[in-house]
Amino acid sequence: PARPISHREGVASIISFVNLVAERITTASNPFNFCGSNCTSCPASNNNLIADLDRPSVIAILAIIVGLQYTPSTYSFLFFVCSKYNPRIHERERYAITMDEHEQLIIEANAHCDGPCGVYDPASARVAGEAVQSMTNKMITLAENHGGDCGSAAYINTMSRYAAIKEEEAQKCKDELLILWTDFFKPQHLENHPDLHDTFWMAAKLCSACKVEVSATHAQELMDAIEEIHHLFWGVKGREVPWIRAS
Repeated sequence: PARPISHREGVASIISFVNLVAERITTASNPFNFCGSNCTSCPASNNNLIADLDRPSVIAILAIIVGLQYTPSTYSFLFFVCSKYNPRIHERERYAITMDEHEQLIIEANAHCDGPCGVYDPASARVAGEAVQSMTNKMITLAENHGGDCGSAAYINTMSRYAAIKEEEAQKCKDELLILWTDFFKPQHLENHPDLHDTFWMAAKLCSACKVEVSATHAQELMDAIEEIHHLFWGVKGREVPWIRAS
């Protein structure tokens, strides 16, 4: 009698079969024509029928072929495999497939909005930057006022809270700057602003410096960098928006 296959072997078999089908979808002129290469009556003989299928349809077909229940997890799994063979399907999603210690399939997925809202504003980075500077100054003042009494529970509690907020806001500031850099600004903006990349790169580096240090100098340099980006951003949009801080 045939021995039972393990969960890992079963998954490997499914992956192999789906890989084959996905490859046929993207490379064969008639992937589902089982009655001969010259058959013209088979609807699948029209390559456009397959090429123009939307993503859910392709995944649903694959799910039916491999005999799986069409669930969100099935969709994610098959989409991961299929996207390896068809760049048109891949778009902007990212997937990771692993096995846990119990040989259970783990699918981690995240995606970015495919319909960007087009709403950008450096004000979000400014608010986060101001919080970083405020927490930095508070940490310096707290250390100066306590002198040698830095071992009390009250001091440790307050300082740790300041540090946590500072690092969190520095990361928020960095994220907001990177969104502006990678999503809003386009190659054509480099013609009038050749130092654009250096400006954002240095600002992002300052965010990192403010996370790991307690430096009033770097905190102010970060705010200066954000102000420069503020004027750069609104200049590109052809609007005069004054630089106004909340603090």
